[in-house]
Amino acid sequence: MFKVLPVELDRESQLGVMYSKVYQASTIELLKEAVVCDDGYAVFQAIGYRALPRSITLQDKEALLRTILLKKMEPYIPFIESLMQGLQVFQLLEPIRSNPDVFRIIFCHSDMLLWSYEMFIERLRVDFAEDGSNVKQLQLSCYRIFLEMCELSFHSENPPFKLGSLLQFVTGAESILPSGIPQLILKFKPPCAKRNNGKDCACLPEASTCASILIIPLHFQTVEDMFQSFCEAFSHVKMHGFGRS
Repeated sequence: MFKVLPVELDRESQLGVMYSKVYQASTIELLKEAVVCDDGYAVFQAIGYRALPRSITLQDKEALLRTILLKKMEPYIPFIESLMQGLQVFQLLEPIRSNPDVFRIIFCHSDMLLWSYEMFIERLRVDFAEDGSNVKQLQLSCYRIFLEMCELSFHSENPPFKLGSLLQFVTGAESILPSGIPQLILKFKPPCAKRNNGKDCACLPEASTCASILIIPLHFQTVEDMFQSFCEAFSHVKMHGFGRS
């Protein structure tokens, strides 16, 4: 029950700070250090906890955490009761109670549906041309730039965009879809002929969210060029919706 501090329990509030201190206390010494103080007495009084802070034991820890949480959640109890009644009508309440770990992701903050860079690479299938062809060499060069861009977007502090934006462009969602982790397909589009003004191809990346396909032109020379092109493609998506940019 207490693996994740609920979002509703403000970490900066007196109750939130005390909850964190009590939760992290692994010994009786640390527990008493957390509660035997002015803030501890104030919290005990606010939540109506009958024991004195100086008499608390490790066996009391879970009950104390539960009481702090219930006090903070007090205003939400009528809404929770209404939700429980609705779940009962559709015969969902008992399955949820019987399988808390399965349903935890619905009711608690979780990282379970967040992509990792390794997961992204593992699910990426690249459609290359035949070995030995000139096109294959261009594709490999473009692919290396693409991987560098993806790694920077995931691991850098301030990249032009985060990997989640790229995944939303390809799949329609920043997080893993409820249907599971999709197979991502990367395809390459040959450079266009020079335009009427004599400039090189400036096609933008395209995506099919239905099939999780990403198509990138082969004209990129640097990771900066690719970042810029994807940012422009994302701006088109925001204006016109997902899919082809």
